[in-house]
Parts: sequence; structure tokens; C-alpha cells
Amino acid sequence: MPDHNDPRYVEHMGRLVREFGKRYDGNPNIDRVDIRSLGRWGEWHFFGASDAPGFEDATPETRRLLVDMYLESFTKTPLIMLIGPIDDLRYAVSKGTGWRADCLGDVKSGWNHMRDRYQQNMEAAGAGDTWKRALVTFESCWVMQHWADEGWDIEFIFNEALRWHCSIFNNKSSPVPTRWWSATEAFLKRMGYRFVLRSMTHPSQVEAGRALRVETEWDNIGVAPPYRKYVLAWQLTPVGRRLGKTAVEDAAHPIDVATWLPGKHDVSLDLAVPKDLTPGRYRLSLALLDPFTREPAVQLAIKGRDAQGWYNLTELEVGEPKGA
Repeated sequence: MPDHNDPRYVEHMGRLVREFGKRYDGNPNIDRVDIRSLGRWGEWHFFGASDAPGFEDATPETRRLLVDMYLESFTKTPLIMLIGPIDDLRYAVSKGTGWRADCLGDVKSGWNHMRDRYQQNMEAAGAGDTWKRALVTFESCWVMQHWADEGWDIEFIFNEALRWHCSIFNNKSSPVPTRWWSATEAFLKRMGYRFVLRSMTHPSQVEAGRALRVETEWDNIGVAPPYRKYVLAWQLTPVGRRLGKTAVEDAAHPIDVATWLPGKHDVSLDLAVPKDLTPGRYRLSLALLDPFTREPAVQLAIKGRDAQGWYNLTELEVGEPKGA
């Protein structure tokens, strides 16, 4: 166990974190970064560490420095903070981080994390609405087989995680007990975001070079927004002809799906139909693209998805451009 209050610890740990930030901040392959570097396993607690020779808890000043080194080094990649230290959690989430808890499922008799720690710390730190803009993630306490062996209530555990707007669940690559597969699959379908396209309307025909008015109603039936700025894109595909797809995404009207909280979302767009589009019948498709790769990245909770990840939903006629 290092002496966290030694200036050399902050100096060298800070340099390590800053170098990681220079290399990896904003890397599309990194989903989030944990604010670590303090306590046992870097988990912001010192449980069972009092036997370490010369051990002392980190001061509030040291803890603030450790949080700041991550805030300064990662300005693009999302950060998450352990829920344990209330003052540090309050500070971190006030700066835009999410939070995580590393003992989901602990409902043992007596004091336990599920009933005596998470809700209390969240409220004390003012982190109750953090989920609306930043990730909430959980790690299983022990493994799920231990929950089963102890006879704990899986429905209670999962429902609490959903109530706290869980988006990511780290189960430590451990098998799910067979009798809990159904409950686990239901939990996975509800955690995070889950988009349903409820309706879509548009004119039955449009002239090439004109705007196509498309009105849609979406429903996020999950418990959180996606946080990542996926791009809502559209394609026109000729029906019955061997021609490529034509993208008609209108960048002049960006839709920020990262802000889609649970509930209904009405989206109306005027999509620019290319003037040189060959007249004929076209299939209108949509997809949510990864902001980095510009490839379809999100599975919607509807039918119609093709092998490339686009949803083929409806058809319309494209006529000759005006004046042609």
C-alpha cells in the first residue's frame, strides 16, 4: 500500500494518468475510464488495510488532486467515479462524471451495500440525477452463483439496479445460474437504453432535388439515455434495380440521441433528396451510426434490420426534378 499523501505518489501517479490521457483520451475504442489510484484495488476505500506498516488515510487534499488529474487528462472519454467516498463523489459528479458501484448483489444479513450504502451515498453526494447525462455502472459482488447459493432475491437486486438507472453490468465473466437466465435476459433488455420506433409518416412521392418530410415517434423503453452521440441516418435504395444505396441524411438538422431519456421523442426532419437521383421507386431505410466509424451500431427493438444493420421500413416514389 503506497503512502498516498507522499508528494512523490501524487507526482508520479499524476504523470502516469496524464500520459494515458495524451494517448487515449477520445479514442473510439475506449468506452469509459475509471477514476482510480487510491486505496485497496484502487477502489477508494481502505477496508482491511490498517495492518499496513505506517499506513494513513489519504487527506481530502490528496483525494481532490487524484480526482483532478483524471478530470484534466480525460476531457473527451467519459469518466466514472466510485460511489463510496461521498465528498469525492459529490465533487466528481459536479464536474460531469458518472458513477459506479462495485458490489451489486450484496444483500447479506446485517449491513450490506444494496440497502445501506448505495442510495444513501447517492443522495448525500447529490448524484441522484447523474444518470441523465453520465453513465451509471455496476460490478457484481462476488459472483451471481454466490447470490444463488445464499438464496438472495434476484428480482430485488435487478430491480434496484434498474431503479438506479444502470447502463453497464460487469459480471466478471462468471456463469449465470441456469434458473436465473430468464430474469437476467429481462434485466439486460431493460438496462441502459432501448429504442423503439413507434411510427413513421412521409409523403408517398417526392421530386428529386426536393425535401422529403419525415415525421417519426420514438420511445426509449430503457432506463437511461445512450450517452454516445449516435447519428440518425437515412438511405434511399432503388427497388428492383441494381443500384447502390443513396444516403439522404440531412446534416443541417442533427438529432442528439444522447439526450433521449426514457420516454417518447418526436422527431421531424426534412431530408434532402439528391437532384440527380434516377426517378423510380425507392425503399427508405434508417440506422443509428457510430459517430466515429459511421457504420450502423445500434440494434433497435423493431423488425426490419438487414445484414448491414439498416432498417428497411417503407417505400416511396421519386419523380423527375422540377424543370427537368
